[in-house]
Amino acid sequence: MTIAIFIVVLTLVAGLVAAAGDRMGQLAAKRKIRIGKLRPRDASRLVAVLTGMAISIVTFGVVFAVWRDFREALTRYSETKASLASVLSERDSMLTEIKTAQSGRDDAIKAQQEAERALSEAEELTTAAQNKLIALEDQLSVADLQIADKEAELARRQAEIDKIQKELAAARQVLKDIEKQKEGDQLQLKSLQELKERARAEIEKLKDEAERYKGSEVELEIGKVLAYQDIPAGEDDVIGRLQEAIDRVQISMLRRGYSIDRESENRAREFAADLQAGQYGAVVVVRSGRNIFKDDEDKAVLLDFSFQPLAPILRQGSDFMTITVTEQGSSVHVMGRSEVALSLGNQVDINFTQRLDTLFQSEARGAGFLPDIATGTYSHPLNELLFQAEKINARERPFVIHLRAQKDLTAIDGVSNLARMEVVITGVGQ
Repeated sequence: MTIAIFIVVLTLVAGLVAAAGDRMGQLAAKRKIRIGKLRPRDASRLVAVLTGMAISIVTFGVVFAVWRDFREALTRYSETKASLASVLSERDSMLTEIKTAQSGRDDAIKAQQEAERALSEAEELTTAAQNKLIALEDQLSVADLQIADKEAELARRQAEIDKIQKELAAARQVLKDIEKQKEGDQLQLKSLQELKERARAEIEKLKDEAERYKGSEVELEIGKVLAYQDIPAGEDDVIGRLQEAIDRVQISMLRRGYSIDRESENRAREFAADLQAGQYGAVVVVRSGRNIFKDDEDKAVLLDFSFQPLAPILRQGSDFMTITVTEQGSSVHVMGRSEVALSLGNQVDINFTQRLDTLFQSEARGAGFLPDIATGTYSHPLNELLFQAEKINARERPFVIHLRAQKDLTAIDGVSNLARMEVVITGVGQ
């Protein structure tokens, strides 16, 4: 219910109250109603007044009951007034805060403007400082060049001084040598004569040796490999391990009518004292230290020792050779290298394995494997390819032949274990 409707209702109610009061007064006057000692006229007026008051109270009650806003306004007047006062206080506080914020914003804007001006000035100062720094760096570079020139000149002068001092020292030494030479010419002459005699004897010995080479047959040439001996890492009794190799060589030489020179034992002890086996151990190669001729009466073999540190050359599961066979031909890769080591036909046959054998020998030697002592070659599993040639050639191409290590192989494993590599045939994508 709006205020306009409320005013209209009140106006109508006022009119009705006035009419009702007048009507009640008239009725009271006609009936001459008396109230106490009041005359009928006064009683009718009192009835009119009371009727108007009653109607006003009823009207107020109806409006109070029907109009919710009016009812709430009357019952919650104090609360509404307090809320209004709180809202007004908050409004005033917010207005104050807004003014404070506006003042802070103005201060911030001023501070930002001042900071921008300071930043601009700082950038100008930085630019000026950088220009000065560049200039100083240029000056420093020039100074460094000058210092380098001075140092080079000083070094040249020092070198000249050193040269002069060396020449002076040499001159002094020459004077001393001349004096000594004057004092000991006879002794030096005697020494030179003895040296000449020894040289003549050595020349005669070499001539005799050369004649023996020409006229005699060498049964055991110098440098021939006689035995291998592995030395495990951390081995304390190196000479004991070398003695095992020496014993094997001695047995082999005795069967051929040779003996072992006693000097070999001294060489073995000296060699063992200096041997460092390394992380994976080492292999000692025992060779002949001199030629043995067929017509020698004393066929004493002098042993020479050298060692090779051991490390895995080929890991377990890795391919020594990988042969890819297609309809167009075969390509061979060695030890995982990307370049093609050999190109062959597309059929496994004798020519195929013979060419692989040549490649196998050279690659094994280049990789560091030691060859067989008797033959000087390396055993290999290529013969198995010939045994399975018919079955292999019947396979659908392309396919790959793997010569694969079944364990970690070191240099000494070349003597026997290269032949024990596994032959595996797979498809190209496997």
